[in-house]
Amino acid sequence: RNQGVGSEGAPKTFYLRGEGALFNRHLKRSRKAQGFHGAGGMVYTDQTGPTTRTGALASYAYHVPLNRSIYLSSGFSAGFQQFRFDPTKVRLADGSNERDPVTNHGRVDAFMPDLTLGTFMHSKDFYVGISLFQVLGNKINEVDGGQEASRLSRHLFVSGGYNFDVHDKIR
Repeated sequence: RNQGVGSEGAPKTFYLRGEGALFNRHLKRSRKAQGFHGAGGMVYTDQTGPTTRTGALASYAYHVPLNRSIYLSSGFSAGFQQFRFDPTKVRLADGSNERDPVTNHGRVDAFMPDLTLGTFMHSKDFYVGISLFQVLGNKINEVDGGQEASRLSRHLFVSGGYNFDVHDKIR
């Protein structure tokens, strides 16, 4: 996806993702709600101005029926990501790139593991979930001069929703 087409440094995002149920032959034969395993994966790249993130993740989840219509799913994604910062794409006022401790050290490339955790409860009527991205809070780089290292921030996401019947044919 290209955003802000025609603008210099406009964000560009690409991802490819797939998922499916594992070991589900017995699920179709049984009338009883049963737990099942799921697996998937994703590759992505996201470029925004001077920063680029590229990564690949493999995912696993287990889905447990709480009753015939409500499932609780918990899982994780593990893989890697590469973070890149290109200071040549930054133009500070008055040519101060040489004096700035971030832009005067050249390009930064950091390759690191990545981990995401989450849980999700859902039915045909509602859903609620919570997930934590970039669990490891990896260090990207340290700038000379004793400053604290840059780190990837952990991100907590909370989601929820309810399906309202608007009309007998619209949900």
